[in-house]
Amino acid sequence: MQRNVTLDIMKGIGMVAVILGHTYTIPTHPYRNIFFSFHMPLFFILAGYFYKFDQDVKGRLKKDFKRLVVPYILTASLFLVYDFIKACYYHDANCLVFGIISVLYGSGSLHSSIYLSNVPIVGPIWFLLALFWCKVVYNYLIVNNHHANYLVLGIAIAATLLDRYVINLPFSLLPGLSAMVFYVIGVIVKKYSVSWPLITLCIFCWIVSIMYSHIWMAQCHYGFYPIDVLGACGGTAFVYWISTIVRKTCFSHPLSWVGFHSLLILCIHSLDMNFNFCSKCNIPEIWYCQALFKVSFCVIFTIIATRLAFVRRMFGLSS
Repeated sequence: MQRNVTLDIMKGIGMVAVILGHTYTIPTHPYRNIFFSFHMPLFFILAGYFYKFDQDVKGRLKKDFKRLVVPYILTASLFLVYDFIKACYYHDANCLVFGIISVLYGSGSLHSSIYLSNVPIVGPIWFLLALFWCKVVYNYLIVNNHHANYLVLGIAIAATLLDRYVINLPFSLLPGLSAMVFYVIGVIVKKYSVSWPLITLCIFCWIVSIMYSHIWMAQCHYGFYPIDVLGACGGTAFVYWISTIVRKTCFSHPLSWVGFHSLLILCIHSLDMNFNFCSKCNIPEIWYCQALFKVSFCVIFTIIATRLAFVRRMFGLSS
């Protein structure tokens, strides 16, 4: 089956937005809000767009575990090797203890919940665990009830409230369930055409969300939930429109390449954040210098990693 280049470009733009959003020298508001307003929702929407009904729930679970959780384990293991070296070098066992807790708990961010809000964080690879839960739970619900989309939306809202106000559960379970709202939107978009008035409304909400609200999906934070959800859809629609234009330019190939390798790039970006290479390489604390370094680092090491057969198999890069 031939790949949809436009959707790969969308994922490429989304992945660049993730890296830029994690360049902490960019002013928080509203510039970083632009990236956070759509980059993670975009990936969940696209995942839903590619959803295929699978009655073999156990087989689907095994496939998603291999595709998402195994890369998490590999990346997290490299974190622990680094933490072990640091603990030995600095004679500080806390480095390793914090590292072990972070990878076993799988929390992507500090949370605002009453319980377990300050567990050591694992960083961007929380997405792998969250997407795993999102896909597995959604498929299970749909297999058992073909009209379960309303139930899915209810679970997503409940998970958002539970995570934000009560408890941060392990393995990014609640962020994964919360993200089902975007996954369902992707499923719906695949089935039905979307009217221009609705797209225009979503883009308007996106602008409002950027200026006056904030999304942080790793901690289930939405400044104003309805506006932020619609706004994320508007941002994704805008990226789709940009991608159709980019497809006709010289940027098509590099961005579609980034999109095709997006999961691997996410893991390498997580290594970069965990090891803090910007600081170790004395990159000036100027946002465009650090952003260029981070993007270049991810691209170079992705090219190197794809030379390894087991990496290509693990990330499904054989096509």
